[in-house]
Amino acid sequence: MASVIADFLGLAGLDGIPALTYGTLVIYQMRFAVGVALVCGVFRVIGKLAEALGGLRRW
Repeated sequence: MASVIADFLGLAGLDGIPALTYGTLVIYQMRFAVGVALVCGVFRVIGKLAEALGGLRRW
C-alpha cells in the first residue's frame, strides 16, 4: 500500500526530498495536498465500488 501511495504522490510531481527555499516549499506543500487528496479520493471510490458489489451479493 505504501508503494501505491508513493506512486500517486509521484504523479503529483513530488520527490522524496522536500524543497529547501520558502518559495519552492509552498509549491511543494500545495502539490503534497493535491496528492493526498487524489489518494483519498481514489481509495474512497474503490471502497464505494467494493461496498456496492458486496451489497449485490445479498440480493
